Amino acid sequence: MPPAYFSTANPKSNGGKLRNDIMVMITRFGNWGGCVATSRGEVFHAAQYALCAKTLGVPCLVFVVPPGLEDEARRALGAKYGEYSYEHLPKHTFIQTLAQLPRLSGTKKLNCSPAYEKLVIPWMSAHPDARVLDFGCGRGDYVAMLARRGFNILGLEFFKRAPNANRIDVSAVNAMVDAVENSLRKHGLFDAVVCDYVLNSVDTVQAESDVVTCVSALCKKGGTVWMSGRSRECAERNLTSTVAIYKKNKRQIEFFDKDGFSGLFRKGRWFYQKFHTVQQARQLAKKHGIAIRAFQKTAVAWQIEGNPSHPHAASEVEEAIAREFNLPLNDAWRRLGRDASMLAAYREAIGK
Repeated sequence: MPPAYFSTANPKSNGGKLRNDIMVMITRFGNWGGCVATSRGEVFHAAQYALCAKTLGVPCLVFVVPPGLEDEARRALGAKYGEYSYEHLPKHTFIQTLAQLPRLSGTKKLNCSPAYEKLVIPWMSAHPDARVLDFGCGRGDYVAMLARRGFNILGLEFFKRAPNANRIDVSAVNAMVDAVENSLRKHGLFDAVVCDYVLNSVDTVQAESDVVTCVSALCKKGGTVWMSGRSRECAERNLTSTVAIYKKNKRQIEFFDKDGFSGLFRKGRWFYQKFHTVQQARQLAKKHGIAIRAFQKTAVAWQIEGNPSHPHAASEVEEAIAREFNLPLNDAWRRLGRDASMLAAYREAIGK
């Protein structure tokens, strides 16, 4: 077979991040793929894989199409077939703890949260006596920093990892729930609730709805909520990006199902991320009765500041709270079991 050439107009200018991820996979798992070429050596299908194999100096499996079948093969291989689906795969929700990023550390912009820096902290500075809840606070770096400054802020993270251990710190989680329940009983609903990147780490549409319902329900009517997330538009641009790699070693290509979920096998379990377009983020807020007061987006994420109107029926709210506060914590299906106590505190907070 003649030396391969590629059917893309400029194969070295587009798909840099895609090739980067392919080469990572070849390095990890071996020579797993192949390409399709004409008898003249033109690679017209899976050319990116062929380029990666050439770059790494590894053999590439090539399927050669006879001259009489070239047009038919191009049509067949160029068609779209089906879609990604993760419905048949298990959901180990606690594995979402792997998505928690360290904040206020490192050298580049201190790993800051745009939502906190541009929306939450300015609002809290203007309302120093407000009670704020960070729902899904991850490692709690911003909560700890603002509490040290004297602000009245609580963090709640169902999958808080134990220090230097690959397990959920159940005692710490229960302590956070205790603090939230006590605050609800003594002072009622919160003046403001933060939901920073939490919606990227849900693993079902139901879980997404439960999170936003809880965020809205735990905030006073007319109070302030903030939601943020990584944008789907950014993830889709990565397929044609001219930039090959990030400085950080992380996956850059996503495989979306019909609901915007992307799956990845991590540490022996399936790990999911949910991505929203700008329009979907707005629609999500509208669906849950959050009137958007400010909307902003960066190159990679979106942020919403809004006012909740509590549109959900009482039964819907209580069902969402019951699910969120009884999530599974490990492979043995141990559950948090704080649904009953949280429902009691919530009812007391709203005067029922």
